[in-house]
Amino acid sequence: MGATMWDERDRYIRNSPIFDFHKIKAPVLIFQGTRDHLCHAEAGPMFSSLKRLDKTAQLVLYDEEHYKGSWRHENIEDFY
Repeated sequence: MGATMWDERDRYIRNSPIFDFHKIKAPVLIFQGTRDHLCHAEAGPMFSSLKRLDKTAQLVLYDEEHYKGSWRHENIEDFY
């Protein structure tokens, strides 16, 4: 972004999808591996934000990593 959040606060807000969650109309399914090292801290806050806005959302957590190709068969089957 070329600047810190403290220097360009409004720019960060304009570029953050979380500030548009109130526009969501379709049900949302969020799934994540609990050992995901790439986006491990995203699913919970997204789900909480949607629920606070009274949106239809479901959070499904799997005891897996980021890449679904390495997941156990039973979790892949459940996912699909």
